[in-house]
Amino acid sequence: MKSFWLSCVCCTVLGTAATVAAQATGPPNDWENPAVIGRNREPPHATYTPYPDRESALRGAAAGSPFYRLLNGPWKFRWSAQPEARPQRFYEEAFDDSGWDEIAVPGNWQRQGYGFPIYVDEPRDRPLILCEYAHAMGNSVGNLQDYWDVIYANDQVKKVYQNVTATPIDLGAGRLRIGNRFFFRGLDDITLQWTVRGNGEVIAEGRRTDLQVAPQTSAEVVLPLPAVTPEPGVEYFLDLSFRTERAEGLVPVNHEIAWAQLPLPWWEPERAVDLARVVKLDPRQTPETYRVVGSDFTVTFDRRTGEMSSLTYDGIEILQQGPQPNLWRAPTDNDYGNDMPARLGVWREAGARRRIDRVSIKQNSDRDVVVDVEATLPVGESKFYIRYHVFGSGDILVDSRFLPGAIGLPDLPRLGLTLVLAPAFDQLEWYGRGPHESYWDRKTGARVGRYRGAVADQLHPYVRPQENGNKTDVRWASLTNAQGIGLFVEGFPLLNISAHHYTNADFDAGDDKTGRHTFDLRRRDLVTLNIDYLQMGVGGDTSWGAEVHEPYTIPAQEYAFRVRLRPFRASETPPADLGKQKFWTGGTRW
Repeated sequence: MKSFWLSCVCCTVLGTAATVAAQATGPPNDWENPAVIGRNREPPHATYTPYPDRESALRGAAAGSPFYRLLNGPWKFRWSAQPEARPQRFYEEAFDDSGWDEIAVPGNWQRQGYGFPIYVDEPRDRPLILCEYAHAMGNSVGNLQDYWDVIYANDQVKKVYQNVTATPIDLGAGRLRIGNRFFFRGLDDITLQWTVRGNGEVIAEGRRTDLQVAPQTSAEVVLPLPAVTPEPGVEYFLDLSFRTERAEGLVPVNHEIAWAQLPLPWWEPERAVDLARVVKLDPRQTPETYRVVGSDFTVTFDRRTGEMSSLTYDGIEILQQGPQPNLWRAPTDNDYGNDMPARLGVWREAGARRRIDRVSIKQNSDRDVVVDVEATLPVGESKFYIRYHVFGSGDILVDSRFLPGAIGLPDLPRLGLTLVLAPAFDQLEWYGRGPHESYWDRKTGARVGRYRGAVADQLHPYVRPQENGNKTDVRWASLTNAQGIGLFVEGFPLLNISAHHYTNADFDAGDDKTGRHTFDLRRRDLVTLNIDYLQMGVGGDTSWGAEVHEPYTIPAQEYAFRVRLRPFRASETPPADLGKQKFWTGGTRW
């Protein structure tokens, strides 16, 4: 006799037999039939997944069971405008549905030409009421701003919902337009606090208490901004904060009800670094390594793999592992809901399993060295190129290029580099969006500024381990130890960064969601630093099938990006000063 091992959960279901019987004796319409619409009338039943043996059941990988069937695909469909027009007894096995249409599942039948469309980009003559349009489970609430851009007809949660807006008119002259989205109250009891910042540092500030903007209107406001002579390499923002002048109900006085951040039109190019004046390098070779020695730093490359195997500053080792291509992220709850691990899973080990095809090392001059690495990924014979350009100043320009090797490859979950630093480099500072985590489709509520904190505090404790702690639009970042020695990172263009005392794999439950919790993780004696050119959005429509919106996906096409790495001592050259430098940014010929 063949045995079946079952993995069970309990739920409540309504019996089909009760429904059929009720049609003969109960009310004529299903929506009036208690046997159909009633709740908690049936005893609990169990849904289960059968497995062929005990070992398979313990692994719990439902998709791997020979008895598992995915219901995605074409389904027979018939739409009736009125309930009474529905086909009779269509639920019976012998019912002839040969004349029915087919729709794609998962999908939405209104989008496939049936019934009345419920989307704002299609013609309508009646109001639209949204119900559960954003689902916040795990790392979610992506693309919320996109919904509200539509709601306000092209005009993160608190930021997106705010009822006061600011639009630039002529910021050089301090002119802007304040909009009031409230329906029944003006802004006369709201104070506007404004601050001019340069690279996150306060330059000037002031306040306005005379905002006379009626409900559902806007008005021009002129702020007495200072005359600023732009400093080379400094980015200027006008930060606006709208705050209550008095307590009202549960809202305290000086509570921020809205904010805005507007880039100011002041810019002076960075001062270029004179590479002809940087310190000369002293290359040293062995059959296994190529070592570049500067005045206060040493960088070592593996001649076989091209990997940066060591980076020291004043004799202190910074790295445990050099940059590695990374094209995968730990799946979020939303990712599991839309089968991302199955759809995009070929990229999970693509970087780690790459084949090194070529390593070349060339000394351009006595002040710079170039290391080229060509690798093939085990996904459609795709290529990943890395060029390290080491200068006598200690700067290392890392150019990366991804080239898909086949047509029709799935989207990439992320595209970037991963490094592992020694655990002592546990202080993170960055100039980008913060202070909390943000993502491509969930960054509206994060201000651009300079932030700092312990690496341990960058972990966001979602119930289940998953992708977390990302920072978007990062201009530069640094990781330092207690002595202020560390690694500076700058992006061309802007970066996503995250840093954890865990490996990326620690957050990854595998192909199927498991019962792990974030408190099950054990801190490791390292710092993982992710430096990403792109990471796809987190989504937020549902956690049971909706994929990330197309604008926030990463199609498998050619990409190139540059990262500047620099070991440093903060007491001698603060990272903010390094960020003002215009380092060599010439093109790379592959």
